[in-house]
Amino acid sequence: MDNNEYFDTNDKSSTRRKLFTAVISLAMVVLLAFLTASLIKTYVTETFTVDGSSMNYTLSGGVLGNYEDGDRVVVNHYGKIKRGCIVVLRIEGHANALVKRVIGMAGDRIKIISGVLYVNDVIQDEDYVAPENKNIVNPSSNMEEITVSQDCVFVMGDNRNGSSDSRDFGEVPTSQIAGKVFMILLENDGFKFI
Repeated sequence: MDNNEYFDTNDKSSTRRKLFTAVISLAMVVLLAFLTASLIKTYVTETFTVDGSSMNYTLSGGVLGNYEDGDRVVVNHYGKIKRGCIVVLRIEGHANALVKRVIGMAGDRIKIISGVLYVNDVIQDEDYVAPENKNIVNPSSNMEEITVSQDCVFVMGDNRNGSSDSRDFGEVPTSQIAGKVFMILLENDGFKFI
């Protein structure tokens, strides 16, 4: 009987050791996941709330001046910026960050003739612009051709007739881009990739 008790004790000790190892391993995984998520949130991504109607109907800005009711977007600070992507800008002289779509990159030629947007002499057929905004009339239905400077972008809101953008404040240095929008956080705790 002493032998059986000896084996039972050893078996219990082995089980406790395995359980302890499993608990420590799980704790390490949870801690590592938390640290990784914290580092990503701090250094790679950032969340912004859209305010205003300049990106309707792609993004909802809610009621102008109420920073609680607009879409919440997540930006990647290191995302590759290209024509057509949505970016968050921190422009000098503007109190709040702006959300706009990149229309032109360095070297691109941008013009508006009779309300029609041209990039490099090609009419832009943009499915994300609502039909009532395809004919640009505000601030003007014409804009002389500009060539986007090196290390700059030309941006516009999707609500072309209700947006203050590069037509008003000029091209934007890429150093003033906070990041590329890649996700919308939905009200029901879901999300949608852009």
